[in-house]
Amino acid sequence: MADEATTTRPVPAFDPYKDPVHPSNWPAWKRHCQLVTLAWSAFVINYCAAILPVASIAELYKPEWRGTAISFWSLLLILGPPTAPLVTAAVTISNDWRMSYYVVIIFIGSVWLMTIFFCQETLYTPPTSEEHERWALSAHRNQNRGGGIDNEKKEASTGNGGTNAATEDIESIASLSNAPSGTVGGVYSPLKQPTRFLTELMQPFTNALYIPIILCAIWGAVIFGWSVGITIVLPQMLPRAPYEFSVVLVGCAFLPALVGAVIGKFYGGVGSDWTVTYFARKYGTGREPEYRCWNMVPPTLLLIVGMCVFGYGLGNREAWWVSVIFGIGIYYAGMVGVTGPLQTYMSESYLSKSLASLALYNFCKCIFAFGVPFYIATWSDLPAWEKNNDGSTFGSAYLAQGIIALVTGLALMAYLM
Repeated sequence: MADEATTTRPVPAFDPYKDPVHPSNWPAWKRHCQLVTLAWSAFVINYCAAILPVASIAELYKPEWRGTAISFWSLLLILGPPTAPLVTAAVTISNDWRMSYYVVIIFIGSVWLMTIFFCQETLYTPPTSEEHERWALSAHRNQNRGGGIDNEKKEASTGNGGTNAATEDIESIASLSNAPSGTVGGVYSPLKQPTRFLTELMQPFTNALYIPIILCAIWGAVIFGWSVGITIVLPQMLPRAPYEFSVVLVGCAFLPALVGAVIGKFYGGVGSDWTVTYFARKYGTGREPEYRCWNMVPPTLLLIVGMCVFGYGLGNREAWWVSVIFGIGIYYAGMVGVTGPLQTYMSESYLSKSLASLALYNFCKCIFAFGVPFYIATWSDLPAWEKNNDGSTFGSAYLAQGIIALVTGLALMAYLM
């Protein structure tokens, strides 16, 4: 009778986060060092380090801390472009402009050394369902050999066919030792399995068939691309009247972007994790990725505020440049506050293919950002602005960018929720 009960009991689900081999169970210093290395590489190299790190971070941290870790990485990824003018201005004050490239070489060298000492493979492959089922059934039999009579009495004493006893057994089985462990490392060799490799290579485009994934990728690309437009337009306009900024002051004009990015990082990282925890407790459900959408609404509203303030200040040639500078900071606070939870949502909603989802995100981002310099000057009508012509469309162009970012962002949140 014990054997019959064993075969009918459900097999407990495998929890990878209880597997000691899983990267999220590595020592804290090891995980944090790898996170800092990945973030620093994103800060220095930017696009080259914009795909693999998120997949590694998703493995290194459990769901309750994953949003914070990804936001920290995305903070440095976004801080790269506005920090470059500051570093270049500081170097060229008393040195030849070529010295700035030597500084870049030093930074890249630091990334190389940190990668060697602190980074290792994090690709986790759980045990197969057959291995886990065999272990669970074997553990059931071992328990029944020592307490089969007691289990039968427990089942007979319950009025629901032994459901309570089976539930208790499942909970005890899940905590037993000698459970099968997964593996960390490469799964296969592309040279030996070229078909499988080509399938994985096309996976980002396959993920584009999922509407939530492709919409998040396109919207994230748009709001990032327009921040690139700011970094292109601003150095051309601030050295001219009525501002007449020096090279150093032009570099310092990007400081509000750094401040706004730090604020957005804490809101989008720690804040989104708290939001998910709150709704999970409120509704008694698991940590659903869609809960992060509530956290993305306030920074989405900041996007149009930042664009309007920035466009109004420059479009009207306001001699008091505070509106221009603060507009940059507000927009970066909103953008960083959105992109961290957005990438975390894309990673968690299809965790087994998170690398492909983030590759699609960065593909869209690079394509859109590449095209921004070709149309932003025409759209803003910079020649008319330079001639102090009231017919310049600079202010209306940035108002349109803010409206598009706001409307499409809120529509996306409503669709995802």
